[in-house]
Amino acid sequence: MKILFENELFSASLSSTSPDANYPIANLTDAFLKKIYKSSLISDSITLAWNNDKTIDCLYLGFTNATALSAEFYDGNGSLIETISLSAADLGNIFPAVPGIRSAIIYLTAPSGVVFLGTIGIGLSYSMPDPLADWVDSLLDNSAKTRSKDGQVLLNKIPPLRKLLCNFQVDDYGVYAEIKNLVAGVSAPIFCDPFELAHAKYSPFYADLDGSFQNPAKGDHIFTFSLSFVEAR
Repeated sequence: MKILFENELFSASLSSTSPDANYPIANLTDAFLKKIYKSSLISDSITLAWNNDKTIDCLYLGFTNATALSAEFYDGNGSLIETISLSAADLGNIFPAVPGIRSAIIYLTAPSGVVFLGTIGIGLSYSMPDPLADWVDSLLDNSAKTRSKDGQVLLNKIPPLRKLLCNFQVDDYGVYAEIKNLVAGVSAPIFCDPFELAHAKYSPFYADLDGSFQNPAKGDHIFTFSLSFVEAR
């Protein structure tokens, strides 16, 4: 499991080649996924630039109609150091860490109309310990149905939200404390990659994160905590 606790999107200067003035590039940094950036064309490129070197091992895109996607990473001299491609099926990619990155260009193409994007997750992900075997990947249905006394039925259908619950046990207090501090510092939805080697079954997703940490007693050698992820839009 990979979690992007520190999203370098928020430390970058953002620009694009063909923005729609009504859906500006700044929308990518909004916590609401559906507050989109929209291009005026079917294809677009988005540039992220940093003032200091970044090490990056993941790239996630949320809420987009793009089906052709790729990214290029450049160093401080403007030299290309890495190119990656993304699958439209899961819109997430983990790759060997690339140091010395000063800018990234993301290329997006939609099948028709104009291309849009909800947000970007980019940076150095945190590798979680393996969850216990009782993890649950389910759906949260917030749809509402009302029935009148005369038998009319009104259904407010809402697409269900993905929900993931994982329990963990670690024997290293340093790891336990580090994760506890990272979770406590989360103030906005994050990208979670539950099983990065099995995207065909369990794709990455943008989620609200809650943690429950069992306070260890003196002499404990096993430290227990739970993490709950609920899809955020």
